[in-house]
Amino acid sequence: MALYQYVVLARPKNGREDEFDKWYDGKHLGDMLRVPGVISAKRFRIVKQMVTDKKGNMVTDQEGKFATTNLDLPNWYSLVIYEIDAENPRDADDIVAEVIKVAGTEALPFTSSMNWEGMTQFVAEPMGTATKA
Repeated sequence: MALYQYVVLARPKNGREDEFDKWYDGKHLGDMLRVPGVISAKRFRIVKQMVTDKKGNMVTDQEGKFATTNLDLPNWYSLVIYEIDAENPRDADDIVAEVIKVAGTEALPFTSSMNWEGMTQFVAEPMGTATKA
């Protein structure tokens, strides 16, 4: 089977980062692994977010630091990558559909510390790879 990636950009409500982290790392990642077809989960804290405008220029604030507020985009807090074991994109979609089906139930409860506005999710399939020799 091929490994597809289910990628989530998420963020907590302001001031609730500790609660969000505790839930995500201590509960949610493990709950996701109980969904058939989800075989691994890795979560990363976003330490720098860089965005380009329509002309391809990096968006910065007045001090020259990277900024997203100029484009009215969320400042992401975490990136989560779930590996999905599926034969093809349709099977990967079915697995994600199962995640969505059980989301918010006892099998996959949410936290009130989640900021849902603009949460972004992707399903990706492998393309090219490169490794340093």
